[in-house]
Amino acid sequence: DSVATLSVLCSAGIFCTTIQSQDFKDTEGDRLIGRKTLAIVAPNLSRITMMPALLMWSFGLSIIWGLHLVPAFALSTLAFLVGARFMAYKSVKSDQRTFYLYNVSASIC
Repeated sequence: DSVATLSVLCSAGIFCTTIQSQDFKDTEGDRLIGRKTLAIVAPNLSRITMMPALLMWSFGLSIIWGLHLVPAFALSTLAFLVGARFMAYKSVKSDQRTFYLYNVSASIC
């Protein structure tokens, strides 16, 4: 069933982006203990990939849930804003704030 497959893919996407978004706010601590996260190994790539990942699962969930245009647009806009923040603001404090906004968007879902 394509809806079930899409649901699993969205869940996996949310899980992966949650882990990735968490890594940005703690790169200093991770470096100190020798962890190799995507945010450390490929910082630019890891930030750039957040936007399409967030948008993909936002679109997917909108389809699965059969959202009308306005809530689907709101969910996608929030995903876009979170992805844009990850690309534009790169300080630890900014990453902490962006992670908070990410959690708000994930909680809405």
